[in-house]
Amino acid sequence: MSKADISIIIPCFNAEKYIQKCIDSVLPNLLSGDQLMVIDDGSTDRTSALIRKYKQKQLSLISHETNIGPSRSRNEGAQQASGDILFFLDVDTEITDQTLYTIRKFFMKDLQAGAVQCELRLSDQKLDSIGHFLTIFGFPYELGVNEAPEKFRKITPVFGAKSAGMAVRKKVFEEAGGFDEDYLIYGEDTDLSWRIWLGGYEINYLPGSVVYHRQRSSMTAQTKQRVYFEGSKNNLNYILKDAPINTALYMVPLHILGWILLSMKLFLQGEFQSAFVIYKGLGWNLLNGYRTLEKKQRIIRKKDVQVFGKITFRKLLQKGWRWFIHV
Repeated sequence: MSKADISIIIPCFNAEKYIQKCIDSVLPNLLSGDQLMVIDDGSTDRTSALIRKYKQKQLSLISHETNIGPSRSRNEGAQQASGDILFFLDVDTEITDQTLYTIRKFFMKDLQAGAVQCELRLSDQKLDSIGHFLTIFGFPYELGVNEAPEKFRKITPVFGAKSAGMAVRKKVFEEAGGFDEDYLIYGEDTDLSWRIWLGGYEINYLPGSVVYHRQRSSMTAQTKQRVYFEGSKNNLNYILKDAPINTALYMVPLHILGWILLSMKLFLQGEFQSAFVIYKGLGWNLLNGYRTLEKKQRIIRKKDVQVFGKITFRKLLQKGWRWFIHV
């Protein structure tokens, strides 16, 4: 067995509603070599003041004057982390008394393990996610959503892990290049997962590593537009950057078609600004193609990756239709 100290990294912004419950769930479960790092990403509420009330030496606070986004915040935390394992949590999460133990035991036993998707649960005990795969359109789809955890009791390879509850061996994280800082939000975990697999490591769903994930309140019109912009920009970008040529040749046009259909739906609903920002996001990739090419050339590619899960075409269409109707 190897040593496996854990560095928990939590980026947050205006999180006074969640931060204490998250920290309180983590601190009692830290071992002597572990650390908890909270990155306050330019909050304007009481987030920093609440964090500073804690006097435990294992808790450190990194403060930003302005908001730079979760990807850069997580990378900053990872650079300063002393642990062998990086455990990324969203601020609206809580862990159980067994979570860190389960993660530590897994990485100590499997020295080749790259990363794990934690058992993300909703407050009603149903699953939020056990990881995701991609469709032929390049959009991710989650596994286990709203299902009972008892159905998923085996360690299972997944293509992608959600950064709301994702543990990565630090060495693997560094070899993969960390989170892409061009991704302000959305898609950064899928992109990192793809590069972890390409680097020759596996990502597994780890039952028992429970992370309760609260559902945020409804989005404002401004937030919704940011989702469409960052989503269209980043999702297309990780296909262009990470996919092999033979996959990209059909996935890129299908992916763009998906966004065009969504923009037409938004236009018919009178959401003209939201429809416009989708094309702005897609266009970002055209304007920054040289940056994507440079990153693509730096990616370590040791193995082929199975990006598609074992799902029937009918169920895939059902998932896609539900996403299209409710997005």
